[in-house]
Amino acid sequence: MVEQQPQSPESSDSDDATNTAGRSESPALTGNEGIIYLLQNEAFEADVIKIGRTGQDLAARIRTLNTAVPLPFTCFRASRVADAVKVENLLHDVFYPAKRHWRGEFYEVDPWRVVLVLDQYEIEDLTHLAPNHTKDDEASITATVQEKERKANFTFATSGIDVGEKLSLVGSPEIECEVADGGTNVQYEGEIVALSTLATRLKESTRPLQGIRYWAYGGETLLKRRDKMIGI
Repeated sequence: MVEQQPQSPESSDSDDATNTAGRSESPALTGNEGIIYLLQNEAFEADVIKIGRTGQDLAARIRTLNTAVPLPFTCFRASRVADAVKVENLLHDVFYPAKRHWRGEFYEVDPWRVVLVLDQYEIEDLTHLAPNHTKDDEASITATVQEKERKANFTFATSGIDVGEKLSLVGSPEIECEVADGGTNVQYEGEIVALSTLATRLKESTRPLQGIRYWAYGGETLLKRRDKMIGI
């Protein structure tokens, strides 16, 4: 898969325009309040998130952004904050080293690291207001994730991780599993299960997740460990 450079719609990345669609489901924002959102997209080869803000309906904003990408965005977190401009600027400054070659508001960073900062300013979690994917969208996303898995060429054996070693779930380090073989299977609560299957289950995701993005070993995700091993 060719790595794609995210492109934004003609409207500004951080859009404060008024849009009444779905307004009844959104909280009444006052003063400097707004919504900070973290978005992911499986169309991008790297582990990239978009950090943006909106003062309008969250679902409407994400649908607008979806018009510029081949697959729809998935909302990792959306938080109502007291001063949206201030918090957005803070996040952009803190994670500026993770911009690398990405344009706009895209950062190559583990989203849970951003959440740790965002949580300090969150008034209300509004992630549930993000639009749901259609069945066709889900099918396309699933196919893309499966293709990534096929190309990942990850195994515990080639990554230098021995059977019996412990892995922790990204974002919930208290949840651990144990490497079961030299492939991609782990043991969790007495069950032998594939790495990605377990990540999808524990994250309660409605779409399949790429396991190496969601499990960590030695303080780094398996994805980053694999990339280091092959010199990316």
